[in-house]
Amino acid sequence: MNSKNINNISEKFILTYFILCILFSRAFVGIYVFNFRLGELVIAFGLFFFIFSILQKNKISNFNPVHKNVFILILVSFFITLITTKELANLFSDFLNPYTYKSSSYIWSLSFFILGLHFSKIKLSNFGVVVCELLIVSNFIFAIYGLPDFIESFFVNYSDKYELQKGSDIALNFIVINYLIQRKYSYTKFSYIFLSLNASLILPLALYKSRAAFISILVYVFYEVFQIYKKRLLLSKLNLVLLIPIFLILSSSTYLSQTQEYPEEVSAEIIANSYSGLGKYRLKHFQEELPFLYFQDSRVYSGDGNLNWRLDMWQDMVDDLFSEKNTLLGFGYNEKFMVFQVDNTGYGNNRVGLDEKNENLHNYFLNIFSRGGLVQLFLFLFFYFYCVKYYKSKIKDNKIIIYLFCLLFISSFDSSMENSHYPLIFYYFLGNQFLKLK
Repeated sequence: MNSKNINNISEKFILTYFILCILFSRAFVGIYVFNFRLGELVIAFGLFFFIFSILQKNKISNFNPVHKNVFILILVSFFITLITTKELANLFSDFLNPYTYKSSSYIWSLSFFILGLHFSKIKLSNFGVVVCELLIVSNFIFAIYGLPDFIESFFVNYSDKYELQKGSDIALNFIVINYLIQRKYSYTKFSYIFLSLNASLILPLALYKSRAAFISILVYVFYEVFQIYKKRLLLSKLNLVLLIPIFLILSSSTYLSQTQEYPEEVSAEIIANSYSGLGKYRLKHFQEELPFLYFQDSRVYSGDGNLNWRLDMWQDMVDDLFSEKNTLLGFGYNEKFMVFQVDNTGYGNNRVGLDEKNENLHNYFLNIFSRGGLVQLFLFLFFYFYCVKYYKSKIKDNKIIIYLFCLLFISSFDSSMENSHYPLIFYYFLGNQFLKLK
């Protein structure tokens, strides 16, 4: 086999992995293969490819020298942190400990940015649009009704965890798929049709699942609608007629997101109650007697239980970093953070979750800071800054800013960037659609 054939097979394998992640999310990456989970094997591949790519003397296709140097510095910071946060006698065992690479997976997933640059730029055919629409509809149906029994049985038997799409997964899938569709139709009338119908279907579901996901999708939709508006397409007769199916889909999605079954009779009262019910559900953890944000005893609290759970954990994590003087290089990759080892039920429920397996801070940037210190956090922020700078120097629009803001905003309240599907899709499309300019 020549290198072209290997590239074609590798590209198809990666895209197939992404499609299955979009369909089955966490359950798919948890499938056991030779006593390892599939997601662990993919991250292991990312680790080796990350090191291989930055050690290559020959130029990797489209791999900007600045990005390569940043990746080298990130790798160096990983080794420095690993060495300085462990006794020398135990250093070798840490290099062989799988947990070291699990806790640092946010580094190795960067390799998919390089893969996105290297492989051919994705352009949808008409059949590709149909596939993308089926993926969005499938996301909605699976989130409401669950997977078919035979598929669910497969994951229960062969995966470590049967879990449907989280709000972060739904938002990622929506933004990536609709970006590809918008790029194909380049803000024609078809752009508005697909965007409006997809948003009507997914927005209520996203709000039911996660407020951060809902806000991210809403920001993306507003940006795209504004681009369509600049083409003077919003006031066409066809698009005004679309308001009827938009309202019907929006109402149906709002009702089904909460009840999982369609009413025998549809009335204005049922539709109104479904909208108000979704709003009440989103506010059910809010303590009305407390402000949304307030200060007490030199700490920040929130009347919203979900946000307060995060604020409490984040502040304890920052306190640990400063008290242990680990702000520069972080705590390393040897074990769970102390905030998950102490018995603290926090505000609403325990930090380790109902299954007692959670060890994520639900904040991507704080996780980088806690693991790799200010040095590594600066390198990651510079990576994103340079992505924007390089893209805008070539392309005069703000699409990359919207893409980064929406998906990193979700990760600021979720553990999405620490898993083995969300960051891989995120980085691959960042490289493939925005930075692959030549």
